[in-house]
Amino acid sequence: MDELAAWCAKLGIDVPPIPEKFRPIVRRQAEHLYGTLLTPLSMYDAQHWAFSDRLPDFVAVGHGGHGVNSYVLGYALGLESLRLVVQVGYGGAYMDHAESQQAVSEAFAATGRVIDAWERAGRPRLSIAAMDFYDSEWTLEGVKHTTGRPSACLEEVLLALAR
Repeated sequence: MDELAAWCAKLGIDVPPIPEKFRPIVRRQAEHLYGTLLTPLSMYDAQHWAFSDRLPDFVAVGHGGHGVNSYVLGYALGLESLRLVVQVGYGGAYMDHAESQQAVSEAFAATGRVIDAWERAGRPRLSIAAMDFYDSEWTLEGVKHTTGRPSACLEEVLLALAR
């Protein structure tokens, strides 16, 4: 956890929500990748993690991408019946650094609110892929929804969990 916190501080972003059960086992898995799941996959192509039943419970936080401008900071969580992936554009040559930092911090805060709401709602089956570079989508108890940017996706999920 200390390594992740130091990495986030260096990037000027908030530490994302890490469930208590994972805090003692979060480690640096690769350059710019922290978590509990050692994987050859990057955070850039992690959206399918949100809809996989084959992964054990895990958390991953990292920076990934390719080219001049296609970079994301990502967060992925598998916890019981929750699968959640959030990717926010960060670090590209044409991106405003301060705006990117703000967007990541806001997305991580919204992610924490979603996790809390999921727990209050009785931990229903929920899969979320809140993406900057792909369509965002989420599924609650088998009903699929497609939406826009990560912030809009997470807000829709919050509203659905409050019902």
